This record gives sequence, structure tokens and C-alpha cells, in this order.
Amino acid sequence: MVCPRMNVNYYIAPPRYKRLRKTFGDRTFKLLDIGTVGDSPTLAKRWLPNCRYFGLDITDAHLTIGEKDKMEDLFLVNLESDSLDRVPDDFFDAIVMSHVLEHLIDGLPALARLSRKLVPGGYIYVEFPSVRSLNLPEARHTLNFSDDATHIRIYDVRDVANTLMDNGIRIIRAGRRREWLRLFLGVFSFPLQILTYFKEGRLHGVGMWDLLGFADFVYARKSAAH
Repeated sequence: MVCPRMNVNYYIAPPRYKRLRKTFGDRTFKLLDIGTVGDSPTLAKRWLPNCRYFGLDITDAHLTIGEKDKMEDLFLVNLESDSLDRVPDDFFDAIVMSHVLEHLIDGLPALARLSRKLVPGGYIYVEFPSVRSLNLPEARHTLNFSDDATHIRIYDVRDVANTLMDNGIRIIRAGRRREWLRLFLGVFSFPLQILTYFKEGRLHGVGMWDLLGFADFVYARKSAAH
């Protein structure tokens, strides 16, 4: 698990959880998190303490026993080649797919299949590197799309939105991810940027995503009659 002191998301709610917290408040709801990076269950429970957390990933090798204990269930699935039959349809109140699409060769069909897992009236949050990220400076912890060798395809926010709309999901908000607190973090991270640049010849990714427009997002709701 990532040490909380080293993870900005432990102190500032990640945009995905911030939107769900505003939507669900203190209500209990079933959350399916696509791509469970090391501390995702801990972060979800920190910001959404009443969520019932379900994970979906290609492997569980990165998860500690403590992280697994926070999960209701973990679906081990390759989104591009495996069936999603084990994942129940019309079951989840919310789905988060944050920085997974860019790791898939053909992510839009996977997104369409995942949309069937939402209950009518359920919400989905999708976040991914923007086209702009192709032109951003190289940085530690990723700022340019190509900083991460596992990034294999760029997606456009319009294509993601159209895929969801084709599957009965109405777009609530979409576009460039920018949160005020994270913008200020980017401004105040300049000493770190200068230090990292002189030591490594590149910037530091912390605080720069929202300032420079690294990511796009789509937040949407499935039709209650779908």
C-alpha cells in the first residue's frame, strides 16, 4: 500500500470520489472500481465510507491482504479478452474507470460492456489522458502521455461520451479535468519542479495534471428506464 503521507489523494479527494460523494452523500451504494491500483480500496473507503467496494482488475498481485479485506468482491478479468459474465448486470450504483482506457487497445467496446453492469439510474465516471497530454513535458510520475510505457492508445472525450450515450447513458459533465485545490497545488509545486528539473532534467508530475490539462473525464448517468 502507498504510504498516505506520500499520496496527495489521501489529503485531497480524487475527482472521481469527489463527484460520487456529492451524488450519494452518506447513502450506502455499490461501487465497482475498474483497475484497483495499490491503495484504491483504502482511498475509496476514506472518501466514500459507506460504499460497498467491488474491484475489477487483470491481477491481484499488487493488492495487500489489508486492501483485499476492504473489498466485497474482486473480479479478475481481462477486459479485452475475457467474458464479463461473472460480473452481474444491473447491479452497481456507480462505476469508476479512472486511467484504465489508455492501457487498452480497444477500450470502447469494454466500456460499452461495463455499462450493462450499472443499475438503471446508476452513475459512471471515466477519466483518461487528454489529447493535450501528448504535447506536455516529460515528468516523473507521468505528465506526458508517453512517460508511461504501458500507455498504448489515446482516447478522445467525444468518443467516450458517444460510447456511453449509445448505451443509454446520459452525460452530466465532460471535458478537461481541473479541480481548484489541485490547480493551487500545481502553482505551489514550482520549487519541487525546479529541484527535480535540475536533478533529473525533467519536471515532477505532482500537482501538474490539473494545471497543464493532463486528463479528460466523463461523468454520466444511466437512464432509469434503460
